[in-house]
Formats: sequence, C-alpha cells, structure tokens
Amino acid sequence: MPKSNTYEEFVDKFKPKKTTDDCYTPGAIYEVVKDWAIKEMDWGGRTIVRPFWPGGDFEKFDYPADCVVIDNPPFSIIAKVVKFYAEHNIDYFLFAPHLTCLGIRAAHSHICVGVSITYDNGAKVSTSFVASKGPLIRSAPDLYRILDEANAASIKAKKAPPLPVYTYPDNVLTSSAVALFSEYGIEYREDIGVFVRAMDAQRRAGKSIFGAGYIVPEEAARKAREAVRKAQKEKSQRWVLSMRELAALKAAEEAAKQ
Repeated sequence: MPKSNTYEEFVDKFKPKKTTDDCYTPGAIYEVVKDWAIKEMDWGGRTIVRPFWPGGDFEKFDYPADCVVIDNPPFSIIAKVVKFYAEHNIDYFLFAPHLTCLGIRAAHSHICVGVSITYDNGAKVSTSFVASKGPLIRSAPDLYRILDEANAASIKAKKAPPLPVYTYPDNVLTSSAVALFSEYGIEYREDIGVFVRAMDAQRRAGKSIFGAGYIVPEEAARKAREAVRKAQKEKSQRWVLSMRELAALKAAEEAAKQ
C-alpha cells in the first residue's frame, strides 16, 4: 500500500518554495556585478537593461540599440535566454548556476566564481556568470572577492535587531507569562485586572507591552510567578562536585597555607 501523507507533508504542499527562479537579486549584489562587468568588458557608455522581472517576457522586451543585458534570469531557462541573445547579437552578462555553468553551451564565456549568494527570497545559491564576450572559461578572483564581501554585508544588513528584553512586576501579566503557568502545571485564575497597553514608565520611554497585558492583584500572581521560577530552576540540570574534587580542593587549600 502507498504510504499515506502526514499532515505536515500536506501542509508543506502549500508553503512557498525557495527556488532559483525566484532569486531576486539584492541591490548591493547587483551593483557590484554590474560595475565589474562594465569595467571588465569595456561596456562604458552603453545602455544597461534588466528585462527579467516577475511576469516579464525577455523575448518581447524592447531592447535599445547597442544595449547590454546585465541581469539575473530564471536559472531554469538560462540556456534558452543565452541562445536568444546570441541569435539576436545582444551583449549580456548574466548570473548563472555555478554547478552547471559550463553546461550552458551557447554562452561565449563562462566566469566561474561560485560565490554562495543569499538572495532576497532567502535562498542561498552558488553563483557564477556567463557573458557574450571573453575567454571560453575563466576565473575572476577580484569579482569573487568583491561579490563575497557584498554578500556578507547584505546578509548583515538584513539581520533583524534583537528584540528588547523587558522585566515586569510580578503582577503585570502578559499572555506569555500566563502561558508559562500552563506549561509548568500552575493553576491561576483571576477576575480582577486593569487592562494596559503600556505601563506609565514605558510610555515615558516610548515603549509598550507587546500584545498588551493586565495589572492584577499581587499575591496570587506573585505566587504563580515564584512557582514558575522554582520549576524552571528544578528543570535545569545542576552539576555537583564529587568527593574526589572536594578533597582535591581541600588539599590545595591546605597546601596554600603552608
């Protein structure tokens, strides 16, 4: 009998996939590639075009005379793209999948750098390039270096700043605080409370309680909080010194006195 799909497998079908055809290029990455290609290929003064965008049709794009395409095409059709440009005498410098770069036979030049680029959709793709001029196969140490540096800077710029850590009085409860009571088996019920989106001290600092909260009578809330702290402490693994280690410490202390 065929294996039945799990719920996770069913749900996974509807999740957006990170594919190389959705690799929208970070601006900083594109700029260093464009600048390098223009200088290396001696394309200064020529019109640079980018015909690839979601829903675009590169074959129907209005290419200006003597233009150069510097862009990141869908990798699944890159062989078709290169063949089209070769047939129409359009110069190009294109992002290409590194591992199969040399298999793009219609390309005039294959620039193998293999930098792992993190694209805007989060996909990490080892990337090289193909061009309409230059040697059949070449390395490009300077392109590798500046592209690797730009990629590292792009990743760093996209990292979200750490969320602030707030400590509240025991009787200011958020949903997360009450969820801890549930997690550690602590019964807590309360009908009296003052709804707050921000404590006065927070308002003065321009801050607020994420998701809002309640100020509740102190005693029951404090006991529930203390029960959580105790449970968390008991749950953590505590290492103790052995008799041998204690004896060794005592011997070291005695030796120091002599």
